[in-house]
Amino acid sequence: MHTRSGSTPIRISFPGGNGSVVPRGVEQVQRVTNYLASGPREWRTSVPNYAKILYSDVYPDIDVVFYGREGELEYDFVVGGNADPRLIRVAFDGHSSLRLNETGDLMIGTGTGELRQTKPVAYQVVNGRRKAVAAEYRLARNAEATIRLGAYDKSKPLIIDPVLTYSSYFGGAGDDHGNAIAVREVSATEQHVYLTGAISMLPIPGTTADGVAYESIQGQTKPDESTFVGKTAFVTKLIFSDTGVSVAFTSYLGTTSSQAGQSEANAIAITDAGEIVIIGTASGAIPVSAGAYQQSGERGGTDCFAAKLSSDGGSLMYSTLFGGTAADDCRGLALTSGGEAVIVGKTLPGTSGYSFPGTYVPGPPPQALLSTLSGVDRGGAEAFVVQLSADGQRLLYAHHLGGSDDDTANAVAIDRDDTIYIAGTTSRPVSRVRLRCSRVGMPEVLTRS
Repeated sequence: MHTRSGSTPIRISFPGGNGSVVPRGVEQVQRVTNYLASGPREWRTSVPNYAKILYSDVYPDIDVVFYGREGELEYDFVVGGNADPRLIRVAFDGHSSLRLNETGDLMIGTGTGELRQTKPVAYQVVNGRRKAVAAEYRLARNAEATIRLGAYDKSKPLIIDPVLTYSSYFGGAGDDHGNAIAVREVSATEQHVYLTGAISMLPIPGTTADGVAYESIQGQTKPDESTFVGKTAFVTKLIFSDTGVSVAFTSYLGTTSSQAGQSEANAIAITDAGEIVIIGTASGAIPVSAGAYQQSGERGGTDCFAAKLSSDGGSLMYSTLFGGTAADDCRGLALTSGGEAVIVGKTLPGTSGYSFPGTYVPGPPPQALLSTLSGVDRGGAEAFVVQLSADGQRLLYAHHLGGSDDDTANAVAIDRDDTIYIAGTTSRPVSRVRLRCSRVGMPEVLTRS
């Protein structure tokens, strides 16, 4: 299995053990995982998760069980009666050094620091009570560690419990990006927290009240995680309550190996019904819904996408791409009172100028102002603001905002009167504009200076 320090992956292995063991999930938990790749036929939803992973008979009559507790990775060797624990060897592939410190902890060097595997705790259960057994690491050849035990009853099972200590994390074995968070207050004692971003290696372990718990699959075909190419957008829902923290689900929105590309979510918002809207950028194909505003992408290297997931994360209510013939980048998201997504970001000009969508509904503001906001002659990046219909099938409006140089819109907020506020950066002075969403889709200009 993998862990990591910073961006350095470390693989724990058991030399001389049975390398063909198939891991099995035990102690199923309430959360599920959803894999949304390409078309619905390839989706796998409500995939069960488990608190522990069991590797049976890694050595004869010696099992290994992985689990998490209080933010630390733990794995137990469960030694059956009359089994030989001297067979146990532990190796750390990808390490730069291996040593014992003064307290008997195993220190594993990485490119970004040291991991510490604390001195093992060993015990037997005798008459319903734990009886401690002396245990310590010994360094062996080939940068391996063995475990030396004191006297114990060899006719009874023995538990050896190392603990791998490092900073708490949420992610997979590769580089991960947590880009946005949203919180929904369910009651005075329960909050739902939604995380989104991108992960480069699936799956993301979930975090429960007892610590880190790893995905495992039983009785269901899971898509090959290696078919998710490059960075893959994800949404994870965490439930905080008086009893602790649990993961309700993790959903992935990405590409398959036949559609090489990547996706990354940059912003998230939650509807009153608990549905999840995310926006971001994608290159290559991501799953799109029937009737989506834009069915295909990568017209300019990267396009924007917007997707709405059901409250359980198991289905796409809509998913669409939008963008021009050059690179586009979605940065900020807010929802109107009608559930429409207002999205901001930046777009770059192509060889024929700006081609980002700009279909305008007749009405205010005046056309003279539209030409000021939506010119095609400016240089560099242009900030944009768009409003997407609640079903993801239409752009209600699209505007460029900016001066004569690079401009980017990074964040957006909407007040109870559906007034839009946009924050970003500009290299040149830019007109200050405050917009209000009208019911016909065209924003009204409230102030401009």
